Amino acid sequence: MVVGELDGDTLAPFPDPSSLQEAEALTTLTRAGSRWTLFSEGVRVGTLIVDTATVEQDFCPSKLSVSGMVELVPTANGLERLLALPESTNRTLAYEPYREINHVYDQRVATLSMASAAIPRVGAAFPPNGLLAARQDVQAFEMAGSPGTTIAATFMYEDELAIAPPGQDAYSLFLVGTQDGELYQEAFIWYRPVEDAGKGAPRYFNHLDWDNDGQAEILLDVFGSESRWFAALAKRNGEWIRTYQDACGPEQFSGS
Repeated sequence: MVVGELDGDTLAPFPDPSSLQEAEALTTLTRAGSRWTLFSEGVRVGTLIVDTATVEQDFCPSKLSVSGMVELVPTANGLERLLALPESTNRTLAYEPYREINHVYDQRVATLSMASAAIPRVGAAFPPNGLLAARQDVQAFEMAGSPGTTIAATFMYEDELAIAPPGQDAYSLFLVGTQDGELYQEAFIWYRPVEDAGKGAPRYFNHLDWDNDGQAEILLDVFGSESRWFAALAKRNGEWIRTYQDACGPEQFSGS
C-alpha cells in the first residue's frame, strides 16, 4: 500500500492528484520488477519485488497496493504488517536482528490504568462492560529513541475496530504509553467521539525511524464507518504528537 511521501518526521500525500510528474513517479516506483525494502518494528526484514499494482477502494483516498515476491529473514516469516521503502531511495540499511515482542500481563494492566485515568479527563462515558471488554487492540514494541518498551492500545465504546457503522454515542480512545522504570506513563492519547468528527478509530500499525534521526516514527491504521486511512505520530521537543492524517480523516486534531 502506497501510504505517502516521506517528509522529515512526517508524511505528505502522494501522489498529488494535480501533479502529472508525481503520477508518473508512482507508476515507475510500482512497475513490475521494481524493488522495495521491507521493515518491521524498526529493522530491515526483507525485500519485495513487485509483480502487480492494483487500486484499493477500501481506503480513502483510494490507494495503490503492490504485490509480488516477498523475501523475508527467517525470524520475520509470517509477518503481515510491514513497512516498505523503494530501493531507489538509496537508503542502504543493513539487516538487523528481528525480534517480535509479545505484550505481557503488566503491560496490559498498564493500558487499562491509563485508559481509566484518561476517560474521565476527556469527558467520555465509561464502558458499561468494563475496559477489558472495550480494549480491542494492544501492542508492545521497542523503538529507536525511546528507552524500554512502548505500549499502544485502542479502546472502543459502542463500536468496533473495523470499517463498520458506529453506535450513536460511540467513541474511540487510542493511547501510547512509555516505560519509566517498571511503570508506564501516558505519552499520547487520541480521543475521538463520533458525534464531533465522525468515526476514526486508530490502531498501531508499525514504526520506523524513516528520517534517520535516531527517533522512530509511528504509523497508525485508522478505521472509519465506510473506509480506512493512515495517520502518523512523531516525537517533537520531547512530546508525541500527531503529524499527519490522510485527507479523509477530518483535520480536527484532538490528539496530544
